Amino acid sequence: MPVMHRIKTAQNSTREVSLTRGKAIRFFCVECCGWSWAEAKRCPAETCPLWPYRPGAISAEGSGSGTFDCTNEAPCVLGDENDAECDDDV
Repeated sequence: MPVMHRIKTAQNSTREVSLTRGKAIRFFCVECCGWSWAEAKRCPAETCPLWPYRPGAISAEGSGSGTFDCTNEAPCVLGDENDAECDDDV
């Protein structure tokens, strides 16, 4: 069930978003990797508890396609709340 929560953006501000657990993990990973989706997908921090769930990782359950998708379902750009395009420069 999604919850409303205030998160940081790449533009050094904040915005209110609807978060699921999956979105929260994706937003955390992108912020941790300098706002880059490409870097989050290549994350070398294998000891991070979220590493198996990072963007682009094979799911732990092995169900479905087995990968996280960067789609309009979870806005990839953490700046303007109207942005929903995947972008390496978030």
